[in-house]
Amino acid sequence: MIDRLFIFLQQLAVLYAAASTTLPPSSTSTTSATTTATATTTATTTSITTTTTTTTTTTTTPRNCEEMNTVCLQGGPDGKQHYMGNVMVGGSPVCDDSWNLVDATVACRELGFYTAKKFFRESKFGNVSTNYRMDNVKCNGTEQRLTYCPHSTQDDCDRTEAAGVECDTRDFSDILNSTCFELDVSYTFGDSIGEAENVDTSAACQNICQNSSACTHFSYYPDLKRCYQKTGNAKTFKNGAISGPKFCTNETTEAPPVCFEYGTGYNYGQYLDYFSAEGPSMCQARCQNYNGCLYFSYYNSNKECYMKTGNEMRRSHADVVSGPRFCPGDPEGTSNSSKSNAKCYQDSVLCLLGAGSESEGNVYIGGSPVCDDSWDMKDGAIVCKELGFHGVTRITKESAYGKVSTNFAMDNVECEGTEEKLSDCVHNSDDDCGTSEGAGVVCDTRSKEEIDAEKALVQRCFDEGVTYNYGDYLDFEVSHSAIACQKHCLAHADCTHFSFYQESGKCYRKTGNEKKNADGAVSGPRNCSDPNYTANPSASTTPRTCASPGGICLRGGNTPNEGNIFVQNRPVCDDDWTLVNAHVACKQLGYIGALSFTKESRFGTFGSNFIMDQVTCDGTEERLIDCEHSSSHDCGGGEAAGVVCDTKSEDEENVEELTCFDPGVSYSPGRYIDTEVVSSAYDCQIHCRSHSECTFFTFYSDTHKCFRKTSNSPFPTALATSGPRYCSNQTSNGTSTNEQPLPPRNCNSPGVVCLKQGGSPDEGNVFVGGRPVCDDSWDVRDARVVCRELGYVDVLETYDESHFGSVDDNFAMDNVECSGHETSLELCSHSTSDDCGRGEGAGVKCDNGTQVEIPQACNATNKICLIGGSGDHEGNVYFQGKPVCDDGWTFANAQIVCTSLGFKEAVRATKESEFGIVPSGFGATDVNCHGIEPNLQNCRFDKSSINCNRMEGAGVVCNKVTEEAPVAPASSSSALVPTIFIIIIVVGLLGVAWFYRYKIQMFVSREVMVRMSGNNPLI
Repeated sequence: MIDRLFIFLQQLAVLYAAASTTLPPSSTSTTSATTTATATTTATTTSITTTTTTTTTTTTTPRNCEEMNTVCLQGGPDGKQHYMGNVMVGGSPVCDDSWNLVDATVACRELGFYTAKKFFRESKFGNVSTNYRMDNVKCNGTEQRLTYCPHSTQDDCDRTEAAGVECDTRDFSDILNSTCFELDVSYTFGDSIGEAENVDTSAACQNICQNSSACTHFSYYPDLKRCYQKTGNAKTFKNGAISGPKFCTNETTEAPPVCFEYGTGYNYGQYLDYFSAEGPSMCQARCQNYNGCLYFSYYNSNKECYMKTGNEMRRSHADVVSGPRFCPGDPEGTSNSSKSNAKCYQDSVLCLLGAGSESEGNVYIGGSPVCDDSWDMKDGAIVCKELGFHGVTRITKESAYGKVSTNFAMDNVECEGTEEKLSDCVHNSDDDCGTSEGAGVVCDTRSKEEIDAEKALVQRCFDEGVTYNYGDYLDFEVSHSAIACQKHCLAHADCTHFSFYQESGKCYRKTGNEKKNADGAVSGPRNCSDPNYTANPSASTTPRTCASPGGICLRGGNTPNEGNIFVQNRPVCDDDWTLVNAHVACKQLGYIGALSFTKESRFGTFGSNFIMDQVTCDGTEERLIDCEHSSSHDCGGGEAAGVVCDTKSEDEENVEELTCFDPGVSYSPGRYIDTEVVSSAYDCQIHCRSHSECTFFTFYSDTHKCFRKTSNSPFPTALATSGPRYCSNQTSNGTSTNEQPLPPRNCNSPGVVCLKQGGSPDEGNVFVGGRPVCDDSWDVRDARVVCRELGYVDVLETYDESHFGSVDDNFAMDNVECSGHETSLELCSHSTSDDCGRGEGAGVKCDNGTQVEIPQACNATNKICLIGGSGDHEGNVYFQGKPVCDDGWTFANAQIVCTSLGFKEAVRATKESEFGIVPSGFGATDVNCHGIEPNLQNCRFDKSSINCNRMEGAGVVCNKVTEEAPVAPASSSSALVPTIFIIIIVVGLLGVAWFYRYKIQMFVSREVMVRMSGNNPLI
């Protein structure tokens, strides 16, 4: 028996060592067995070397796609299957939940490409099987294999939710063979001292820079074969661009510190976090920037840098270099400028880290980063002011200078501009931010005199708050200032004027100066000393005709200001069409903005040769064609987007703002749904109307931030303007009272979804093209697609069995199976044949945006409120002003809520928004209390992955104990506890008695005989 056990343990050790070959060095478990550790180390080294090779050289060996953890692509177009398709791992698909470009890049690098060009969702390359290998993939971009990325092996995905990629097949040999070139980066974007055409490689572009005495850096665009000569290296993301210095050899290589240990890893398998770094010295600098890091381990083969808390449990590994946070004898933080100073870790000290410069970097306070939620130029200005600079050039988000730790010092920072320190600004100390959400700044290093001189030039020569030739321009770039935009115009002979937008950084080259008011814009001539410059007569912008590039017009409406939208004489598809998109279209047409938007070819059907689909505007674009969009589509003739434009003049708009808006007032400070950057208070009202829960707004003219609100408690605030969702001369559907209503939905048109037989427009049986939908397999995902297609936020209830009345038996669809992401019900999997009767119609009730007023006091930290009940003892549960989802809601959770509110106990827990509909922004789900916690915040809960609708609010009914109305024991579940306890004891005693029944019987018989003998003298 002992021998068999020993053999089993030996086999287990061998299997463990073999399994370790699939793990990265950071993930391999430690073991006290010397042989196992050696086998693991050897196998891991082999794995890393193989992977590194495939990331730099396109492999030609056929891949065994059925082999465990092997990545392959499936379903791509003919001739493109090797770089385009649905992602498969070991022959099983990967689900598209949370799939993004970072994940796609890891997959492409594993396939031998340098990077990914695009990522796809919803089984772009054909439906897949449902035996998913991975779900919720969350790569950080440094992983060597896709399976190394954090992910879930459980999924809730169907055949239409496969992740896909298109890998970048371009030749990046210049990047791979250079030590100083950077990909997807442009230097001093929009500010060049020269350019050259027909340049074949980035190396040739560097040679051009070397032949110019003034050039210090270059940026090269392979697609255009264009080379720009630069005098600086301020970085801007530009897809496909390659940039670098004049001479790579000018960069000195710092000798590695003597305190580093080569071939040794610290605390093997245990680490705080890991990043990508260029060499052990930069890894040490990372450790110095990371709160809690005392040591580091760096792997040369994959450039992974691990943050450690100790240097024990050492393991030999030829690939690794380890060391302390600071070398002995090196004053902390003074080793060199690329390493953070020790002072940055002192309480309340503000620092910029990650860029190797005192004037730019991610923002840290006391060694902890600042989150980029709500981060804007005003916040950046306070940072630069506190650091001793006289201005801010630009702000950065998404950890532009490297990933940060997750122990954030501040979130949702809102500076007014008068503060002396960043810590004086309004902010949250709690956060929901990740390592890629660090806020940053680039401070203006010029003297105050230089900055003032530029401001004087702007005041003398430029027009502030004005744009030129709105919608007509030669092209646009991204610049960091109006001066840089003017230089960009000056570098092109066809440019006579420019318009620059501070918040978006967009710089438009123009050929005229017809003025139009636009808050946040700065415009001017190409040369202040020659304002009458005339361009070559052949250089001109495109005329405003519907057939010209970018041209736009409306068709089908009863008046000129309404209709379906056409760009270059082709319709625009209504997928993801919003009021903000409509606003851009109307402004391009010369109107002040949009009143409403339409879908489903509301103004008639004009064919299906769509030019744009899935349009996503941010509101700052001058032409609709400039908005993000897809040039391919899956739309039919009944899916054209439309608008109704506002016919008021700018003067009438100004009058309306004076009579409807509140200047110098902000509504309910600190409480808002979300925020956007817009150009004016009127635009802010448009954004408010595009959100179903927004009833009021506040616009700040200095930062151009628009806050969507649900309440209007006034507070005097300079530079703020607030107002309602609609002014008095507008109806709830967004149209002016003196205008004709929109044409009704053509419910009989093929593909058009309508609700019929309901008591209100937001409910009813579902009809497609005038025919009912059968309720077989009808569920909330199908209903959600219907409601969103009709313009509602979400679904509240699903119904079957012709809930709203009998339907005809000529069904349009049966066995509908939506994933929930489709833009139209017709895109869902379904059958056109059916076996349904008149009593089997599918139905829905949609969320029409009913508002719920939440008292201001409920927004306090850890505050619990009950709202909607008949008294303060019952209601839906709100935590810190947000509802709690009823997923996992139990009586134990209700008990903690009631006792923390001062009640004796809970009577019952409620679900499904029993006390009325709740807002859609939930604060917690899957609450799990044990019953001993002092408050709800001490229970476990999830606030990151909430999938609840407004009819899923958790609630409670608490027991209100008073002398006049004592609580009957039967009314509380706690009264059952002693009863159950007594029953258990009785049952237990009976069980013992039954087990010893014969002994008890003998004992009783003996006692009876004894007692009888005492009373009988004859015995």
